[in-house]
Amino acid sequence: MSDIATSLEKEFTAQSHAEREAHIAELERIEAAGRGSVDITPHALVLPVVLVVCGAVLIYAATTKSGGAGWIYLLGAALLVPGLLILLVPRKPLFTLAEEGIRVQDVLLPWESIEDYGITENGHNGFTMHTNLSLIHDAGYTPPKLKLIRMFGQTLHNRKQGRYETHLGLWVGAKGMNGDELAQRIGDFLAAFHARAELARLRAS
Repeated sequence: MSDIATSLEKEFTAQSHAEREAHIAELERIEAAGRGSVDITPHALVLPVVLVVCGAVLIYAATTKSGGAGWIYLLGAALLVPGLLILLVPRKPLFTLAEEGIRVQDVLLPWESIEDYGITENGHNGFTMHTNLSLIHDAGYTPPKLKLIRMFGQTLHNRKQGRYETHLGLWVGAKGMNGDELAQRIGDFLAAFHARAELARLRAS
């Protein structure tokens, strides 16, 4: 009876060890997918050019019209100004996915403060005009102020839920990837952060 118990104990120990090693191997695979950093740059080329051209045409038409052209001028300015602003941004990444969190210029939003996220694509006739990244922060966390124009990024306080949300706007979308691919890359980095923490815990035990 003692030999059977010993054999069963050894088998259980070996099985537990194999399961632990398999779990660690899976965590290492997840962690590897979120190493290094990835710059996310707005892919805003066609849209701002169209806005600038249309705005310039309307402003020119308003200046050559004899009267009642105030609304045409305002409409032209409403198209021209955003178009010029958008053209200035795509040369630099809007934010960077890093191992420690999402870096927006010199502001860091750590992964540990992000409870959830979402990607929303807005467009017309199948053409994406704007992609929005929403970061839902943990209750009790107050994110640092972003140094961005409001149309590119802002932090809002959801009074109903009692937590902050950070919104980052990519005009047209992320360069080199669509909305689903961007969501996947963010998910990779967020999962890697949690896997890294779990690996540290397992190796310490």
